Amino acid sequence: MNSFILPKPLKYGDTIGVIAPAAAFNEDRFQKGIAVIKSLGFLVDIPDEIFQRKRYLAGNDKLRAQIVQSMLERSDIDGIVCARGGFGTLRMIPYINQKNISPKRIIGFSDITVLLNFLAFQYGWITFHGPVVTMLADADSQTINAFYHALTTPFQKSMPASGEVKILSKGNKQQISGRLWGGNLTTLCHMIGTPYAVNPLNSILFLEDRGESLYRIDRMLSHMRLSGSLDQVKGIILGTFRECGDYEDIYNLILECFGDKIPVIAGIECGHDLPNLTFPLGCWAEMNLETGKIVFSFHDIVT
Repeated sequence: MNSFILPKPLKYGDTIGVIAPAAAFNEDRFQKGIAVIKSLGFLVDIPDEIFQRKRYLAGNDKLRAQIVQSMLERSDIDGIVCARGGFGTLRMIPYINQKNISPKRIIGFSDITVLLNFLAFQYGWITFHGPVVTMLADADSQTINAFYHALTTPFQKSMPASGEVKILSKGNKQQISGRLWGGNLTTLCHMIGTPYAVNPLNSILFLEDRGESLYRIDRMLSHMRLSGSLDQVKGIILGTFRECGDYEDIYNLILECFGDKIPVIAGIECGHDLPNLTFPLGCWAEMNLETGKIVFSFHDIVT
């Protein structure tokens, strides 16, 4: 895709639609997260159907897809935030009608990785990796500020200020650029072999996860590498790996997977921990391997 669509930024009083494409959620945490969104000056549209339950899912697959479809189509909805991750988006997404949807800023992470990359690489939208409603319930100010900034800023120029960024490998260049994709490692691995798998040319890959032991991370990286999903990756950005063991072990494993020709930047505060800073997917990104700064480019976009 030669051009990208950056959905228009939101302003005070605009309406955010809430969808639940994956798991059922705790209603108390959900309402606390909704209160945070309202405190930022937005109206909120919450479909009654998202409170339905089927086992661990927020209703059956077709129902969840119908809600997502409606929010994507409606002209009175200015942005979309997902209720929770968990699991279920991959089950739901085959029921999305690929017609009549209009670009909107959409935010989520974890299992929402499926939807973010689907819209970014099949439709050309710029989507946003950031907190879901239930995470906003007890989010810190950095997380909330980055969330608001991503929704309301016309062009996000760089990765939000993070903690101690580490340049694990400079590869063989001082800087590198590519199309940014990725999200939750487990979810990306499960997308392989489906119509929703992503493998863009000349790309930069972002990875994060939670609760996966080292051997499972090894298995998933090996699966992605052997499937060819990493062949076009020119650089790696690592977010948080909460409850996944020692970070040095994880970093060494990733360096082993990609070798010394691929630059790797780690320590980005994005993922299943706080702060969880919002950033765009689907745009061009440039990794500065002297400073560790990640800059976004929105050339060739349609607004």
